[in-house]
Amino acid sequence: MNIKDKKINWGVVSVVIGSWLGAMIMLFVMYDMMLSMRAMRGYMGDMSHDMREMKVSMNGMGEKISLMSKDMKIMSREFVEVDQHMSDMYQLMADDLDAMRQSMQVMTPSVATMGPTMNRMGSDMNRGVDSFTSPGHYMWNMMR
Repeated sequence: MNIKDKKINWGVVSVVIGSWLGAMIMLFVMYDMMLSMRAMRGYMGDMSHDMREMKVSMNGMGEKISLMSKDMKIMSREFVEVDQHMSDMYQLMADDLDAMRQSMQVMTPSVATMGPTMNRMGSDMNRGVDSFTSPGHYMWNMMR
């Protein structure tokens, strides 16, 4: 029997061709997965490196935060000292004002009696000046 005389079984041919196409598709999918896995391994390496850097940065931040905490404690003490100094200053000012008020109370009667005395003294000064400037006034003031 000759090959040309044989009848072609298209069912078997389609199964064989389908199998080969399926195998090629599977190989392509596996190759694509392999590339994806390789890229993912690189990404994971980068991520691991980034996480190490982040850990180092976090440790540095922890040190800075502890320094800041110490500085805040020092500042807190300084605020307390400033507050104490302000309180002392206000107390001194209040004491000075009280002393000034007491001195004013002592001086007030003297100032009240000083008015007529000042008027008399002014009159005496005018008489003295007039006495020097005119002999007539001098004689008149001597009689007064």
